[in-house]
Amino acid sequence: MTEDFKSKIIEYYTFLDNNEKEKSLALFSSDAVYKRCEDIYLGKPDIVEFFTKKYKLKGKHEILKMNQDKETIIVRGIFDGINGRDEQVRDFFCDIFTFNEDGLVFTRETYLARGAKDIN
Repeated sequence: MTEDFKSKIIEYYTFLDNNEKEKSLALFSSDAVYKRCEDIYLGKPDIVEFFTKKYKLKGKHEILKMNQDKETIIVRGIFDGINGRDEQVRDFFCDIFTFNEDGLVFTRETYLARGAKDIN
């Protein structure tokens, strides 16, 4: 059965932007894997540690395009805000999410184009 996961992804970014990390983390399965650029976080405890200790972004994620194919969602967007060094940034991102049979995020992959001027 294919579920529409788009609303969960919109919630996810809204929670992140509102600094409601606990709510965004609740969307991940206990055995989730998060690949962020060159880093890999295995299991929910690693993902929780990343978001509570290393994730310092403050700003807004704007979704430009979202596509779903069965249990996979691909998101292209822009993050406008402040990074961990208190610098203003405008970064383009592509996130790929897969969901498990319980409707929780099983994998997330993040690709960034830092400081990009335009996206087509």
